[in-house]
Amino acid sequence: MCLATLGLSSTSAHAHKLALAGGAYMLSTSDTTTDQALSTLGAGAYQLQYSIRALPKLAAEVGYFIIIGAGFSGLDSNGLEAGVSYFPFSDAESHVYRADYAVLKTTELFRPYVGGFFAQRQVKSASFAGFGAKAGAEWVFRFPWLLKAEARFVTYGNTLSNPVSELTGNLGIGLEF
Repeated sequence: MCLATLGLSSTSAHAHKLALAGGAYMLSTSDTTTDQALSTLGAGAYQLQYSIRALPKLAAEVGYFIIIGAGFSGLDSNGLEAGVSYFPFSDAESHVYRADYAVLKTTELFRPYVGGFFAQRQVKSASFAGFGAKAGAEWVFRFPWLLKAEARFVTYGNTLSNPVSELTGNLGIGLEF
């Protein structure tokens, strides 16, 4: 039986998401004077992200990322990001089916995704920019709340220094609205 027979119309229920996450990081670069690799890791990677459904399986995202930790010489970094996430096995958000007499909400409980993004970082007076890739999953544990886990890798370039690689793993909570 089709939904039109029941008098239901489908709409995107919660096309917006706001998520806050925290986790661990690893920064890597090399010193050109000594030809030696440098890296640091620790807890203190934080992310605030807003996403909106662009297509049924695609979400556009903007966010702010902060790393607070020892870093290279005790430097903290922060910056803006913009990107997309592709949900290959589910839609990017929940749906609502409405009729005069009923409302039916549906959501995939587990939504894995992959994506890409452009990131900018500010470290003291130096600015870095680069492209990255990510993979993760959302689990809707109590609608509209969700848990989000994500692994990310990005390489930053700067005209004054060697490239810097950033690997992060975050776990957070989100809200669909």
